[in-house]
Amino acid sequence: IDIRRFGVQAPLAEALEAYVEIKALGDQAGDWRSRTALNACRRALERLFREIAQMFPLTGLYKQYSREDKALNARRLQAAASELGISEVPPALLIVTWGQLRAVTDYDNSWRLRPLVVATLLAARDKTDHPLCLASKADPTILTKIDAIASMSGEAAHDAIAQPGTSSLDELQAVLQNVLNITGVLLGLPAKS
Repeated sequence: IDIRRFGVQAPLAEALEAYVEIKALGDQAGDWRSRTALNACRRALERLFREIAQMFPLTGLYKQYSREDKALNARRLQAAASELGISEVPPALLIVTWGQLRAVTDYDNSWRLRPLVVATLLAARDKTDHPLCLASKADPTILTKIDAIASMSGEAAHDAIAQPGTSSLDELQAVLQNVLNITGVLLGLPAKS
């Protein structure tokens, strides 16, 4: 498979390279390498969702949300997820605001992963050929996995990992494997078990 034709190639390569370095260096690996790998994983997902948005535009989807009624927005998102067969919507996705959604749909602030995922979910709602619709059939927990990656990379980027070495190689490997799986299922690439 020629992954070079997809925009996720560069951040995936960066994440894999950092992981290989960490594994080779063992205890001598600096924490910055883990942060590099986690941030690259997040960037890969951001690029992936931007690519999907090029095929299935997000413009105007923020209008499905209310400016004031957060409970209504959460119900709309849960209904969209339910229609796709997604088993659970993580709490962090349920609190995405109208303004955050508008920023990614109409102002191309696509570095905001969670609002980008929410907009993509809303876009996939009525489209059986949408990559997220197809992916949710293969993995109904896909949103939970994406949110876990967003949380870990956010903690790393904002120095929430207070203790050196708290991000283990096994945790990093699991995150990287999830990113690869999510990328594969959303791009429709063949899976290898």
